[in-house]
Amino acid sequence: MSEEVAEKNNGNSVTPKFEHWVVWESCIVLQKNLSIVFTALLVLAFVAAFELCVVYTLELLPIFRPGVPNLPFALLRCLPVIAVVYAVHATVFDNCSGWSAFVKEKRSSFLAFGTRVFLIFLILCVFGLFIQFLFIASGLKPGDHLTGGLAFIIIILSVPVVIGVTVFSILFCTWPVSVVWSKDASFQRALKRGKKTFWYVVGQSLIVMLPMQVFQLVIAAIFLPTIVFFFGSGGTTEMISRFGLSISVSLIGGLIAILWCIMLAVTISRALIIGDARLAADEEEGLGDAAG
Repeated sequence: MSEEVAEKNNGNSVTPKFEHWVVWESCIVLQKNLSIVFTALLVLAFVAAFELCVVYTLELLPIFRPGVPNLPFALLRCLPVIAVVYAVHATVFDNCSGWSAFVKEKRSSFLAFGTRVFLIFLILCVFGLFIQFLFIASGLKPGDHLTGGLAFIIIILSVPVVIGVTVFSILFCTWPVSVVWSKDASFQRALKRGKKTFWYVVGQSLIVMLPMQVFQLVIAAIFLPTIVFFFGSGGTTEMISRFGLSISVSLIGGLIAILWCIMLAVTISRALIIGDARLAADEEEGLGDAAG
């Protein structure tokens, strides 16, 4: 990828040019890492089955509101996704795809990257727990419907929180990957890089949204009726039905989530390249002005 960027780059521009559109590049990366994606889907299906087995056998009550996964299983689901995202970055930066990205010589790089991503995921989980604590403290119970003034207040308070988290995520999205593929992996450098690539990340994310929405609709139209026919029609025992629905939905949801992550990882990789190029150009310009 770096050679392609160098060949396409215009010497009069500080913004590197890329050979392929983000969506097409994501398809190429997916094809090169099919074994990693397939393994990640199997792990997600196993986690879903294990979670259902624990809940079904021990009759555990959900800790959180319906639809929100328990923290240990959410952390387990995070691990295969981290591996896929790392493989995408390795393919974009080093043209090293598949299991070759996880050989012994590169294991320290994977651990450094995974640690940063896992830390971010833990922070998000803690933030989610804090929000749920606020709901519980306000007297709300799982399954309660929000109506009237309380619903309006929550919506109004949620808007700045969502906007703030989104802006923060875009500004610092290159921080985890920079620990391996950038000379400066500091938080301050990530902020400077994010300011240089903010609108690039926003624009590319909006561009990939349309094909992904279409893909999700196609997947839902094809597979959901089949899943419901086999496991939700009442022709099987309750245990088989629950396991079949859980694993099937986990596989479909995992596939969609992984495809989203691949496209976002390609976008973040390019944002790192563009951000470092623009910052280097600014630094060279500053040195030139100082020398002049």
